Amino acid sequence: MLTKDHRRLLILLGAATLFDGYDRSIVTLALPYIGKDLGASEATLGFSLSLIRIGAFVAGICGILADRFGRRGVLLATVVAYTVATVATGVSRTIPEFILCQFVATIFLTAEVVLANVVIAEEFPAEARATGIGVLGAVGAIGSSCAAVIFPWLQASQFGWRGLYLVGAVPLVIVAVARRSLGETGRWQRIDRSRAGRLRDLLRPGLRGRFALVACVLAAAMMTEVPGFNFASYRATNTFGWSPGAVSLLVITASLSGFFGWLIGGRISDRLGRRLAASAGLIAGGAGQIAFYTTPWLLPAIAVAICGNATAMTVIYTYSTELFPTELRATARAWIGYIGVTGGTAGLALVGAGTRLLGGSAPVLAALAAGNFLAATAILASLPETRAKDLDLIATLPTEP
Repeated sequence: MLTKDHRRLLILLGAATLFDGYDRSIVTLALPYIGKDLGASEATLGFSLSLIRIGAFVAGICGILADRFGRRGVLLATVVAYTVATVATGVSRTIPEFILCQFVATIFLTAEVVLANVVIAEEFPAEARATGIGVLGAVGAIGSSCAAVIFPWLQASQFGWRGLYLVGAVPLVIVAVARRSLGETGRWQRIDRSRAGRLRDLLRPGLRGRFALVACVLAAAMMTEVPGFNFASYRATNTFGWSPGAVSLLVITASLSGFFGWLIGGRISDRLGRRLAASAGLIAGGAGQIAFYTTPWLLPAIAVAICGNATAMTVIYTYSTELFPTELRATARAWIGYIGVTGGTAGLALVGAGTRLLGGSAPVLAALAAGNFLAATAILASLPETRAKDLDLIATLPTEP
């Protein structure tokens, strides 16, 4: 049962996480206009997005810092940093400037989500852990909808796509509130800090197998999801001639589907099990992406793809926190995300390279759905069932189911 304190914590973390979904959706909404304004081709945009994603690699350092010095201070610092970088993106004038600003924003957006997941995992009861993480993801999807709602208005204004990034100054208000309301987690306060955040400990027997497995699962899934979502508006605009308003409808459909997918993933995972929820979501997400890039039925296809992917990500992110001891939890979650982003970066790079070979991005993006199917197979074959189990008990489970 969730208490008043649990709900307050969820609202606070959710408000910060909302802008993760908002910021990441801007490039999907405005990619054709960003490319035109900054003089970038389709292939250049693909490689640019892959470079930006590398920023998530540095988020691993924030995880180590959070294990060593506490969740609270590092979490608040990430919100300030991604706010400044997002606003700076709105005044960038060249592709290198755009890449640099979004690179920095990606570092701290990724770190904020990582630490929010860790706080939920440590503070929520075992039977609601995935539900809490799913709610955070659902709030991020609301952020995507917010960006989509204001996109047509801002795109038609003197600000254009830049206005979407300038709105990103709002999270500074969240920091002002969180400074007084966000406390340190009880589990972190009880750890032996001399052993906290040691990356080499993730490679010791008993942890290295599950660390490698969860990281590879996330990498395979993100190889499908990241390029599939980032090039959605590009296909709608350039292949089918959709207007900014129609593209907003596409992104709103995706974000609403993601909203329900995160909630469904959390509830099903806590009630019926992690492995069932994750594998079903991955298969649906892959099938939806294939349909999106091979048929004209863009709205229903993206709804299935995003709902399925969100359902699966709820479980993968839950695994990324609960399979590791408290003194390594933020480090593990961050570095699993780091490796996962490698998959997304590889997917974007493959779009850049494959577009030239196959005469367009759509065939490459459809083929990348294979990443989801590989991830589903690995989860069913190798990950343990952790539903409703205490975090200390989970640490003793074997990797195999």
